[in-house]
Amino acid sequence: MTANTAFIVKEAVIDTFVLTNVGIGHDVELFEGAGCKAAFADVNPPTVGAATISFGAGIAIARGQAISYGLGDSISAEIFLYGYKVPAADVPASTLVATVR
Repeated sequence: MTANTAFIVKEAVIDTFVLTNVGIGHDVELFEGAGCKAAFADVNPPTVGAATISFGAGIAIARGQAISYGLGDSISAEIFLYGYKVPAADVPASTLVATVR
């Protein structure tokens, strides 16, 4: 992104390539902000492969904001975010990520 743009996340693709166990604690979570504090999406993959999370109208990420992720025990995965850029003025810095869990 540039200084003049924000980002609308339409979907996340979680590509799990190592999974040695399944169940509670063996998940991939997406968080609002860089500190992994407010989870807004969670996937417990049943097997290796890709899982897609759709965010409907989208999750707005203001200029200077971030999305972070956490990988649970026994998981290795890649996370891909898809969406589109909008003018930064369209997404004020005070915008909160809506919980979609």
